[in-house]
Parts: sequence; C-alpha cells; structure tokens
Amino acid sequence: MSNAILQIQGLRKSFGNTIAVDDLSLEVNEGELFGFLGPNGAGKTTTIRAILGLLHPNSGEIRIFGQKVTPNHTRPLCQVGALLTPPGFLPYLSGYNNLRWLAKNNTTISKSEIWEMLELVHLQKAAKRPVRTYSLGMKQRLGIAAALLHHPKLLVLDEPTNGLDPIGMAEMRQLLRDLADQGTTIFLSSHLLHEVEQICDRVGFLFQGHLTTVRSVNELKKSHQDLEDAFLSLIQEAENAQDYEHA
Repeated sequence: MSNAILQIQGLRKSFGNTIAVDDLSLEVNEGELFGFLGPNGAGKTTTIRAILGLLHPNSGEIRIFGQKVTPNHTRPLCQVGALLTPPGFLPYLSGYNNLRWLAKNNTTISKSEIWEMLELVHLQKAAKRPVRTYSLGMKQRLGIAAALLHHPKLLVLDEPTNGLDPIGMAEMRQLLRDLADQGTTIFLSSHLLHEVEQICDRVGFLFQGHLTTVRSVNELKKSHQDLEDAFLSLIQEAENAQDYEHA
C-alpha cells in the first residue's frame, strides 16, 4: 500500500494560450521533505496553488491523504499548513495578535500554543510589535508560525527562507528537518539550491511545465558536484531536448 500523502496525477493548467503545467504527475511520501525545483516561469507556483485548491486545473487531479482536492472540495486541507510568498498579515496588529486572529475559529489552539509557535521561529521578543515594523525575514518567520499553528501533517512552502539572514536560514533548515524527522511531510519550493541540498530527501525538477526528473538528493550528488550542478545540467538537457523537437 502506498504511503503517499500528496498525489498529483496528470495535472494540466493553462492560462489562455500559455500552458503553465503540462501532464505533471508525482507522489510525496509520509515524512518526506521534497524539494520542488525549477527556473522562473517553470510552473512551480501554479502547481502549489492547485495543491492548495486555489485554482481549477484544466485536467488531472490532486489527492491529499487519499482525498481529491478542488476549489469546491477543500476538506483535506484542514490538515495542511501553507506559506505563500509573500505572506500576508494585518500590518497594524502585532505578530502575536495576527496569530490569535488566525486561530479564532479553532478553539483547540490555546494562547500558550501561540507563544510556543512564536518561540519556535524565534519571534517571541518581537511578538508584541506591529507587523508593519517587521523585516521581510521576520514576516517570513511569522508565516511559518502561522502555517504550523494547527499542527498540520503536510506543509506546503513557497520560498520559506526568503528574506532570512544566514542565521535565520540555518534555524529554518533545522526546524524543517526536525519536523520531517518527526513525521511531518513537507513539499518545498525554493531557488536556494544549497539550502535544498542540505535538508531534502528527494527533489523534482520542473521545466516549462514539465516534470523532467524526480530523484533523491544523494543519488544526484553521486553523479554531480552538487545540487546546483545537477540543476544546471538537467535544465540544459531539457532545453536541448526541446530544441531537438522543434528542429
């Protein structure tokens, strides 16, 4: 029996004459930290928005915990935490009160748990400051705290280290790796290949809407200098294949 938490089968999405994602299929297993990689315009954000039920695909389907997800059926998303870049908050409220506002419809989230999340992302000292005074990195930390607030089984993260300084990146790496080791499944999109290389179990490479490769990080490092070298090589192969098809 498959232990896949996230299943994407034959996903296709176009905007007018532009195909953003074309026949994308992949699975992410329970407790796995999966890196979703590709150049700008590859279709990563479109895929993430489809996973979160924020848009209708033209065809294909997405299942989370075995249940189909669409904009009209989002029940499986109750166990999903997400961070989209840039995270949106009420700027006049403090970090703490933003989280309280997000938790207001969930009576199982206590005030002490909100503080625990703020401490987890190292924001406790700035918790009572208005979010409008936060740096980009601080807003990113608050976004992670918001995504974790209801203890999700699946995290979908778009550029989670965006705006963080080197210390913040190291802390975020450790946090995400710890969460995965404790059983949380993480689907992560990032352009920071060095960060992905250090924490991800497997990665998928997307090029012009097509998933070209899904392989383990360890496997890629055996045949390439590092993940950046693998990324550049695989993208070049995809470009060459495309040129050959159009020749």
